[in-house]
Amino acid sequence: MKRPRWHYGLPIVINFASVFLSFCANILLARLIAPAAFGVFAIWQNNAQLFGTLGTFGQMNYVLRELAHTGGPRTDESRAVAKSAVVLSIAASIVLGAAGALFFAAVQHGSVAGAGLQLVATLMIGLLFTLSAVHRGMGSLVTGLVFDRLVYQVPFVLLLLFGGALLAGSTAAMAVVTALMAIAAAASVAYLLHRTGPGLMGADVPRSYSAEARAVLPFFVVNCLFVVNARYLLSYFGIFLKGEILGQIGFAFTLVAVMIIPISTLNLVAGPYLARRVRERGGERITLAYLGAVAAMVVAGVLVVVLAQPLFFSIARMELTLPVTFILLLATAIGVTCIGNAGLIILQFRGRAGEAAKLFSFAIGAKLVGGFFVASYLGMTALLWADILIGVAFLAVLLIKVLAPAKATGSDLPEAAVDLA
Repeated sequence: MKRPRWHYGLPIVINFASVFLSFCANILLARLIAPAAFGVFAIWQNNAQLFGTLGTFGQMNYVLRELAHTGGPRTDESRAVAKSAVVLSIAASIVLGAAGALFFAAVQHGSVAGAGLQLVATLMIGLLFTLSAVHRGMGSLVTGLVFDRLVYQVPFVLLLLFGGALLAGSTAAMAVVTALMAIAAAASVAYLLHRTGPGLMGADVPRSYSAEARAVLPFFVVNCLFVVNARYLLSYFGIFLKGEILGQIGFAFTLVAVMIIPISTLNLVAGPYLARRVRERGGERITLAYLGAVAAMVVAGVLVVVLAQPLFFSIARMELTLPVTFILLLATAIGVTCIGNAGLIILQFRGRAGEAAKLFSFAIGAKLVGGFFVASYLGMTALLWADILIGVAFLAVLLIKVLAPAKATGSDLPEAAVDLA
């Protein structure tokens, strides 16, 4: 179907708006509650997003691939894919959400009420992200993004602006965010029922849910590695720290997250082009140009974060006692992760998705195990150094593999291309 140009440009606008609203919400919330309470909320939010994304069971790209072969939202095939995706997501989100809630309460010093809210928020995030993929697979590209991002973010920012007294503590903020996500999930389900018609709930899944889960499992593994790599640092800080210093670190993560906006936008725009060109003649030059662009964005982002952090801490009315070298290390660690993700994208587009997953799993294992012991005995600054050193070593190996001659591996390329579309 031919679509207007804005249909493809609007997702970029939504991506920017979503990150900007999240950034504004955290600044406003930091002004309303004490630094220690903000630190608890930052850990809670990070956990909900971590376990919620895992709760999708890696289905986003799998669902897009499966729906690409159906004849429209009201066909039996589309209904079966949608129903199966929702059921698997709910089951995975409940299991992982319970594990995350226990982790928050037992290891990260969280309250029982916060743990319960995190369980519900995890379920809502998993459901929203899965439904978003279903909507996009059925042709509602913009609508799918709006439900899982803006529908709850806009009301939350408005409440912070005009009803701050209702959010005077971390638990109250958790409850409001969870309730707004539940409303967004209900609206997304209603829209899905409208698109597919009344036959969705009675749709026959062509194979068992266990078989469907096995089919999705490779996507889930890669998805896990990406998500854990992006969020494990803040989760580890939540284990070893508490009080005002944790609030400062949570807010520093908010600032650092802004540097990801241009990189995620580049990936959104360049993905289809890279998928076509990196295996052709001259693909090495395109690969180097892409990796160079990501590296330049990382360097610029690190500089902006380091220079702007006193201003934003002042706007948030939060005293800054963290040394600038610590924030520099934090931004560098996230930047190295972004460059590593870019290299993995290229490796998958070059038809080596299995090799990428194996290499990535070794790096994440080293970060999780090594990072825990480093943080336990040497502290948080040493944890950041360990993350950077492991990330740089991973990048060196990855670059050698990325620039090696492409190998034709049969069906591996189409799956990898869909995996990162």
